Amino acid sequence: MSLCQYEGLEPPKTPLSGDSSSSGTRNELNVDSKTIEPNGPLDLNTDTALDRNVLVSGLGYSAHTSHSTLGVLGALETHSYIGTPFSASKETVGGNLQYDIASKYKDSVRYLPASHHIHQLLDFFFSHVNWAYDVIDEITFRRQLESWTNIPYSMLQRDPNELDPEIRVFPALLLQVLAQTLLYHPSNDETLVSLKYMPGMSFHDVAKELSDAGATILDLLGKRCLTLGTVQTGLLRAAFLKSSGLVVEAWHTLGSAIRDAQELGLHFNEGISEQRLPCSDAEEAVWDRERRSRLWLILHIWDTHMAVVLGRPIATQLQQGTFTLPQDVCARQEWTLPTKRTEADPPTAFSVLLAGYNTAYQYFPTIHRIEQKGGRQEDYVTVDKVHAAIMQNIHSLPSWCRADKSDSRYDREVGCTWLPAARETLWSLVHFVLLALHRPYIFSAPESRTRALKAGLQILNAQSRLFRLFEPQQPKVFNMIYASFDALVLVAAIYILYPQENREDLKESLQSIEWGLSTLATLGEHNEMARTAHGVVLALYRRLKPRLDNYRSSASMNGESSDNIHAPAPHPMQDLFFQHLSGVTSPVTNQPFTLLDDLTLGLPDTALQFGGTYPSDSFWNFMNEYTFPTFY
Repeated sequence: MSLCQYEGLEPPKTPLSGDSSSSGTRNELNVDSKTIEPNGPLDLNTDTALDRNVLVSGLGYSAHTSHSTLGVLGALETHSYIGTPFSASKETVGGNLQYDIASKYKDSVRYLPASHHIHQLLDFFFSHVNWAYDVIDEITFRRQLESWTNIPYSMLQRDPNELDPEIRVFPALLLQVLAQTLLYHPSNDETLVSLKYMPGMSFHDVAKELSDAGATILDLLGKRCLTLGTVQTGLLRAAFLKSSGLVVEAWHTLGSAIRDAQELGLHFNEGISEQRLPCSDAEEAVWDRERRSRLWLILHIWDTHMAVVLGRPIATQLQQGTFTLPQDVCARQEWTLPTKRTEADPPTAFSVLLAGYNTAYQYFPTIHRIEQKGGRQEDYVTVDKVHAAIMQNIHSLPSWCRADKSDSRYDREVGCTWLPAARETLWSLVHFVLLALHRPYIFSAPESRTRALKAGLQILNAQSRLFRLFEPQQPKVFNMIYASFDALVLVAAIYILYPQENREDLKESLQSIEWGLSTLATLGEHNEMARTAHGVVLALYRRLKPRLDNYRSSASMNGESSDNIHAPAPHPMQDLFFQHLSGVTSPVTNQPFTLLDDLTLGLPDTALQFGGTYPSDSFWNFMNEYTFPTFY
């Protein structure tokens, strides 16, 4: 039975009021055979039997609550005097694709590369890319790929709506997977050069076309036949947009994927048995439940992380009593059930993600609430508690995922070659949580300034090690520098406003800022947002250098220790977000990266201005208007 089509909903052919041929008595009223006969029993086996899918797909009821009209019908369905459950015996009209939609579907499918290129890219994806998101289960994906490749062209010619819903959405998912792979694939690989069908075309250009085609298929299929593949496709599309620097668009796409996941009930996993999941065999059903729980956790982490980074609302929650965290299980093998991982077993990509969540990511909602309240002093006790908990959790991390005392015994095992990069990514994101925790208080609490600074330096050091793991031509995506940008802004801001503090970390901080500028310049050759971020950090660096020189000169002339000279504290503010920053009005923003020692010479005051319109208490507005004091 298809979940997407409904028949038997035609209106009655005979009016209920009767006509001249009626017997004239209410009890003898007879209506068309398609309608209910009052003197007869309610026959739920007729074509007009109410299909619960009509209420779910046609009328918009949630399939995951017992307190709606659908829940009432479900109770009737299981009641002892109802002989058979509500069901539809025929395919129905809700999901039929019009001819022009079917044609567009085929047009988008034609963007898929040749089979040998697909397999080459998939091998690279599962070895080098999938660990970063852990959205795709390789065994399930390759089974679906086999099913897709066995579909005859004649079936697509007739109506792709005849395909199983998971297979129907599969080309959209495949296109997003291939697009992600091309973002990370070495740009000098001659074996894939035929994918570039125009002179001057890059792998990123090819990836964009593939991702756009996948998004088109998802739009064509609509919201009536949602599957797990629909959610995976949406999340990977959001990842592609974010990687391309289209962060606001990525946030909206993520929101759509979250709503699709909620429609499928991914946010509920308590009391869900394998028998209720849409799988044909026991092994796949158990792993399907595992995939559903993992995917909702990943969506939640993405949602809360982007909310903190961008200052956006949070749309998800892990509600106690309805959702239980998935367990850390061993890597999936063919024809096996999930087995809890022990310390003797190699970690999986999800092991790293779960370690990050238990260590720090779980506190994103708390940090978001603190930020939304404006960093009130009465909330600082919560900041201290969360900081202490995260530091304890970092200390308790298993050695294979610690960047400072790493155990590399698994790094060269087959299936774990991604672990060094995953380790640095985890270390970076865990310390980003600490940075975000203290960011609302860096202008009011010296202890938070120091803690945020040290977290920022940990981020930049981890990101530097991460970049060294990749070939120079590989990191062309903005999300690899996302955590670095926040850290660069914060480190520069602290030393611009408080040059007398944290002097023991100044040398490392300057080196980290200069590394960040160089990296952003490299990414800026391929990414518009990276160019903008480079201009922002460059403008901050130009303010920082003379500020530090002024401070050193003053300390030397007055014969005083630098620690005894204090500049006036700025007024409180919290906005260090990149969400509305349009760039800087710098005359060298679009020029190639140059030596940093010469960047502060001969530049007008307008070169230090941040473009855009900001609230009066915004950090960026403050930097535009603040007159820095001298120390004479």
